[in-house]
Amino acid sequence: MQTHPSKLFLIASFVLISYTAIAAEPVIVTVNGKPIKQSMLDFIIKDANEHGQKVDDNVKEVIISKLISSELLLQEATKAGIDKKPEYQMREELARRELLVSAYLQDYVKNHPVSESDTKAAYEKFK
Repeated sequence: MQTHPSKLFLIASFVLISYTAIAAEPVIVTVNGKPIKQSMLDFIIKDANEHGQKVDDNVKEVIISKLISSELLLQEATKAGIDKKPEYQMREELARRELLVSAYLQDYVKNHPVSESDTKAAYEKFK
């Protein structure tokens, strides 16, 4: 089988670009070799802001501290094999399902708003 240099270059370029994109994501801290990425912190802050909570530098430090603690505990739980136990796997699946259903319902409500007149009509109907 003959490999064309252009194919090798294309594959090598793709791998390099993929690696660069992954490596380029900022890491706020590394815990026992595992990175905690800026994107996770950003998500938590965005979620807090969307729920009306202000996140100042002190709160940000608390969030980072909790992320570090949870990463340490996650590593210990994994090392202990907790993630392989059937009870854990069932709870994980149930949590995943609930989270997905909740996200779907939130998305549905966001994309299908109820008008004030519909709300009043429903209120009058069930009053």
